[in-house]
Amino acid sequence: MVFEVKKGQKQSKPKKLRDSKGSEQPRSLGGRPEIPVDLGKLEALVKIQCTAEECASVIGCSVDTIDRRLKDEGFEGFADYRKKHEAEGRASLRRMQWKKAQDGDRVMLIWLGKQYLGQRDRHEVSGDSDQPVVSEIRHRVIG
Repeated sequence: MVFEVKKGQKQSKPKKLRDSKGSEQPRSLGGRPEIPVDLGKLEALVKIQCTAEECASVIGCSVDTIDRRLKDEGFEGFADYRKKHEAEGRASLRRMQWKKAQDGDRVMLIWLGKQYLGQRDRHEVSGDSDQPVVSEIRHRVIG
């Protein structure tokens, strides 16, 4: 900061702010206050597969604000952060599914069998092989 000093006038320094205890505080640079982003909450949201828009809505800021905070933390942005943490959420879900199957949940056992072992339900249709299969749908009007 440059001050012009006229002849016979003392040079004054810019006043520093003091808090209620008398300690010097740096001067505010102005502008809007920084919106805090709770990275713990953001990580939890990403683990349950929330989008950037959903995360921003829950945290109470814009997607751009989240992106800037993540860049300040050393990530390339939300996509980079999501890539790191969403896999943890999928692994946790898979672990819970396996646990339910190991505990004897028949529905989960059938579902996992279909997903990982290629198992499927078999549907048999019988009839005259020379005729096309016709299904009949009956509508019941309730009045």
